[in-house]
Amino acid sequence: MALTKEALLTSLCTFKAELREQHTADFKSTLEALQSDITSRMTSLQADVDSVWTRTLDLETQIQEIKQQVSRLEKEVSQLKSQLQLSILKCKDLENRSQRDNIRVRGLEEGSEGPGLEAFVMGLFSALLGDDHPEVQIERVHRVGSSPTIENKRPHDILVKLSSFKVKERILQKARQQDVVYFQGAQCALFQGIAPVTLHRWQRFRPIKDELKVRNIWNRWTFPFGISFELNNKPYHFVESREAVAALGLP
Repeated sequence: MALTKEALLTSLCTFKAELREQHTADFKSTLEALQSDITSRMTSLQADVDSVWTRTLDLETQIQEIKQQVSRLEKEVSQLKSQLQLSILKCKDLENRSQRDNIRVRGLEEGSEGPGLEAFVMGLFSALLGDDHPEVQIERVHRVGSSPTIENKRPHDILVKLSSFKVKERILQKARQQDVVYFQGAQCALFQGIAPVTLHRWQRFRPIKDELKVRNIWNRWTFPFGISFELNNKPYHFVESREAVAALGLP
C-alpha cells in the first residue's frame, strides 16, 4: 500500500511539473506575441505621431506666413485707403475750384424773375454794385435742383457763371453787406457756387452749424467740405457730421 502511494505521489509530481512547464511555455509564447504586437502598434503610433507633428509644424509655418501676409496687406490697404481719400478730396477741391466764378442765388420764387432770367440777374448784380461798377458778363445762368414737391416748396436755386472772378467777389461782398437782398420786390440770398456733392455734405452739417450758433461758438466752413470750430479752448476740424455730433454731445 505504501509503494502505491509513493508511485502516485511521483506520478502527481511529474504531472505537475509537466503542466507547469506547459503553462509556462504557453504564457511565455502569449506574452512574446503580445509584446511583439504592442511593439508593432507603438512603432506605428510613433510614426503617426511623427507625421502629425511634422504636419503641425508645417501648418504653424504656413499660418505664420499667412499672418505676415495679412499684416502686410492690411498696411497696404490702409495706405491705399488714405491715398484714395486724399484723391477724392483733391477731386472735390478741383470741382469746387472750377466753380470759383459761380454765384448761387437762393430764395427767388419761381417765375418772379419774369420772362428773362439772365436780364433779371444782370439787373440784380448791377443794383448791388451801384452806379460805378465793372462790366458784368454772364456766361450762363439757369435754375438747378429737382422740381419742388408738396413737402419741399423751396424754389430752385439760380446758378450764375460770371466771366470775371474779381467781379464775382465784389458782388458777393456787396451782398454780404446787406442783411437781406431785395430787387424788384423779390427777396433772395447770394452764395458762392459750390459743387453739388459738397453742398449736400454741408447740408448734413447744417444742424451742427445751427447748434454752434445757438451756443455762440465761432465756426467756419472748410474746403472741400468740413467744419472747424473751437470748443473749451480746443480746436476741432471735422469732415464727417457724425464726428462733430459726438464732439458736441448731440443726440
